[in-house]
Amino acid sequence: MQFHPEAEADRIAGWDRERLARQGFDRDRLHAEAVADEGAAVSAWSVFTRRFAQVCARLP
Repeated sequence: MQFHPEAEADRIAGWDRERLARQGFDRDRLHAEAVADEGAAVSAWSVFTRRFAQVCARLP
């Protein structure tokens, strides 16, 4: 499985509806859930990204 934190709600709205349906997903539902969760996701991923950048900055 691969996770894409960069998949914001607006981006999900443009995903191929038919392809998702073949994989058992409903694009409208995914989009609605992403819209509802976007504030919390941005907050959490901002912390993650900042900490990751700090780790990378310490690498030789």
